[in-house]
This record gives sequence, structure tokens and C-alpha cells, in this order.
Amino acid sequence: MSIDRHLLYQSFGVPFCPMDHVDRPRFSNRRNRRHAMQSQTHRKTRNGVAVILCFVVLALTAMPSLGQQKTREAPARTNAPPTHILFVCTGNFYRSRFAEEYFNYKAKQLGLACRAESRGTIVVPGADPGPPGMSPTTLVKLEERGIKPAGTNRCRMALSTNDISRFDVFVALNGAEQLEAMKRVGYPAQRTISWDIQDGVENVDREFSRLVADLDALLKDCIVP
Repeated sequence: MSIDRHLLYQSFGVPFCPMDHVDRPRFSNRRNRRHAMQSQTHRKTRNGVAVILCFVVLALTAMPSLGQQKTREAPARTNAPPTHILFVCTGNFYRSRFAEEYFNYKAKQLGLACRAESRGTIVVPGADPGPPGMSPTTLVKLEERGIKPAGTNRCRMALSTNDISRFDVFVALNGAEQLEAMKRVGYPAQRTISWDIQDGVENVDREFSRLVADLDALLKDCIVP
């Protein structure tokens, strides 16, 4: 027996709808549930991506800090090359010889890897260098400080272009006397220190005391903190 749905719906005062009213809620529930599941999946995916991005950002932020910390904690150089210092005076017989002997003696006492040599500006290579050794006044001033000189018998030595690559620091014991000659030889000005130690027999004690003070300050600069 066939039932006219149109008449059946009208007899109950319900407007006719070609779609089954019983199925519509079920269809709607399934669709809502599917949308809910999809939304939940999307939320989980977004949350997972956000967490991964946070870890990436934190890792990138921490990397420079770790590098800086490693740099700060790196130990000081223990195998640093020795600092070679060249003292220059006029004749390489008096002031520069004292500076060389005093500096090397104190550097050895302090356990420093620094070593010094000395040269003169008016010593002519190949010519008669004069008597070997050093000034008697220099010997006396070294002995007063308990220093037995190591280079007592060596001859005077002149400036040389070979010194430019051998030494790290050049000290003109009296800049007014030596800087021009050092410049002609090619000594680099950026690695040259100029002092003001006077030559001659006047005020010998005062000039040697000033020289010792300058040498002690230079030795202090050579100590690695």
C-alpha cells in the first residue's frame, strides 16, 4: 500500500519537505562530528608545529651564547712565541747594552719568554767596531744590581734591515738621537717606542734610575694577565 507523504504531512499540520526529517539530524550530527574531528586534528597539528618552532628558536638563540661562553672560558695562551725586543742607542756601548742585560736578567727571574738584544745607530757595518765589550760605567751599574752580564765581550752591533722581521718591539732609548736613523733603515714606527734617556757622564745615577724605571714598566707590560 502506497502512502502519499504529502497528504500524511498535511494531516499532521507539518509542511512537506522532500527530505526525510528523521535522517536530517543524523546527517547533521555526522557532519558536525567530522568537522569537529578535523578541527581537533588541525589544532593538534598547529600546536605541534608551534612547539617545534619554539624549540628551533630557543636552540638558535642559545647557540651564540654557548659560543661566547666558550670563548670567555678559553685558557690563556701558554705556547705564545717569545716577545723579541730590540734596544737602540747611539753607539751600542752604554745605554742599550745596560737595557739588554737588565731586561734579560729580570725577564728570566719573572719566568717570561721575552728576550732582548741591542744595536747602535752610528756603528758602521764592516768598519772597526771599537773595543769589544761595553762601557765600564755600564758594568758598574749592572754589578750594583747583582747582574753578571752575559755579553761582556761581544762587539758593538749596528742597525740592520734584518732586524725588522726578527723583533716585535723596537725601543729608541733617546728618540731625538735615534728615531731618524731607525726610520732610514726602515724600522716600523708603529712598533717603535721612544724614551728619553740621556747619554754622557753627567747625572749618571739619575739617568740609570730613569732607565731602570722604564725597563721595569716594559717588563710589567710583557706579563700576560
